[in-house]
Amino acid sequence: MAYHYADEPYNYEAVEIFLLDGGNLIQTFVERNKDRLYTLSECIESAAYQDATIVTNDMRYLRNKIVAMTLLLEKRPRFVGLDSKYMRNPIDAKHHVKLLLEIAIQEQRERSKGVKKGLDKARAKGKKLGFPKGKKRPDLSAKKKSDFASFRKKVLPIIKKIESTEGSLSLSKLAARLERLNVKTYFGKERWSKSAISSVIKKGEKE
Repeated sequence: MAYHYADEPYNYEAVEIFLLDGGNLIQTFVERNKDRLYTLSECIESAAYQDATIVTNDMRYLRNKIVAMTLLLEKRPRFVGLDSKYMRNPIDAKHHVKLLLEIAIQEQRERSKGVKKGLDKARAKGKKLGFPKGKKRPDLSAKKKSDFASFRKKVLPIIKKIESTEGSLSLSKLAARLERLNVKTYFGKERWSKSAISSVIKKGEKE
């Protein structure tokens, strides 16, 4: 199977040379979405179904796409880049993890550059950024501690009531009882963890 981008020249000669070993070109996939790479995903699935090898003549664009490298790493198809030393047959997982890391770092750098440019433009227009000098920042940690303490004081009586009627229960069983009673966690979640319940019991009794 052959794969290439819609707006890039397709090197039929390179693919035909590859097929001289006895292979046949089953189908050609043309990628039209360079961001989502829907066609690459379709090509990988089709190749797996037909036990085929995917061939592309130009890896310069694919190897810089974290979506593409992730698909290749997850699906592990037989994939050959005729112009690139970066492709293996079959996919070399260790090598592609390294490539993914390099791509992620590069994308992070590009995002950082974009943010810096945006901030510089805002400053050039006279917009003030950041916290005003000389003004004291609010102590958010103290407020959060107070909120946690108030929450524990509300939940602890519920736990004690459960234990008074059912006896001493394990943390996992207490979690199940609280979930059944529709008691939400501090963050508004329906599922309770054993560590969250332990924190309510231990710290709540000290407060």
